[in-house]
Amino acid sequence: MPKISIILPTYNVEPYIERALQSCINQTFKDIEIIVVDDCGNDKSIDIAKEYAKKDERIKIVHNEKNLGTFASRNIGVLNSNSSYIMFLDPDDYLELNACEVCLINIKDNNLLQFGCKKNENNEISFLNPRVKDYQEFKKILIVFVKCLGIYVF
Repeated sequence: MPKISIILPTYNVEPYIERALQSCINQTFKDIEIIVVDDCGNDKSIDIAKEYAKKDERIKIVHNEKNLGTFASRNIGVLNSNSSYIMFLDPDDYLELNACEVCLINIKDNNLLQFGCKKNENNEISFLNPRVKDYQEFKKILIVFVKCLGIYVF
């Protein structure tokens, strides 16, 4: 069972998905699974992801039956994950090579780590305002949103 699942909800991100996938594959922390959720776009994003999946067994492709949007696709990714920790990555973004490692250092059991990041003029990434939040409280809020959408995650 991998330690971290990185979930990429994917819809028409053909120009960006290779960089996002490479940033996941090349993490310094290797005990991950990469879940690409196909949200039924009309470009070659999923074809590109399938080519990567052929080369790296950590990549799993999940197909939605119809376009459900980012929030629902993330939840479907969670339902298909097999790890202790979940990380979301929009495919038009990318992870620094040590992002998973940094997250594991900063997170506490049963909590949620939330942060932003920025790149300085030397291309160095810094994490902004890392905050550990109580996961149980977050879960209560998420359940309300999920029920409103008619999707049940927990």
